[in-house]
Amino acid sequence: MNKFAFVIHTHTDCKDIWPMFFGQLNKYFPDHNKYILVNEQSIIDGCNECFVYDENKAYVKRFNYCLESIQEEVVLFTHEDMVIYDEPNIKILNELSDLIKLDKADFIKLLKCKNPREVFLKSNIHNNLIKCPKELSFSVQPTLSCRSSLLNLFNKASQVGELSIWDFERIIPYLFTEDQSQKCFIMVLKN
Repeated sequence: MNKFAFVIHTHTDCKDIWPMFFGQLNKYFPDHNKYILVNEQSIIDGCNECFVYDENKAYVKRFNYCLESIQEEVVLFTHEDMVIYDEPNIKILNELSDLIKLDKADFIKLLKCKNPREVFLKSNIHNNLIKCPKELSFSVQPTLSCRSSLLNLFNKASQVGELSIWDFERIIPYLFTEDQSQKCFIMVLKN
């Protein structure tokens, strides 16, 4: 049984990148469920279900039906331009998914980074995680997420107004309380 499913936002304007993005995704995660949010009905290799969104609808309002409809509680949120370029460490991804299932984390951003505030952000729940400061609690990048927390975040943002993807990222610090941001992490690969 797979520990998480993919929720992927895309647009047919980006169709030229689909073979590379979905080719890599299907190569490394052939058995994981893939739910695609797209602006028009499309046939996408390896997709379990396409959720067609109204592109006149604000970015933050496009996710509700998909996130309410799927069963998996852990999802990897991403976009079509975030291509997997090397073999992922499935063992670590599964460990991080388990942390979300155990309610120790809501969002785990998957990126390699160095952090100048290392002491402030140390995490004791996993060697490869550091805590996010409130202003970095979430961003539009590959993120392992608790499905219900992701849905709540988009719902909270949609109450602010008709937010674009860029407006959404700008208001993140105002959407998270200090308690909520305590469950947000960045993955740091140890060299």
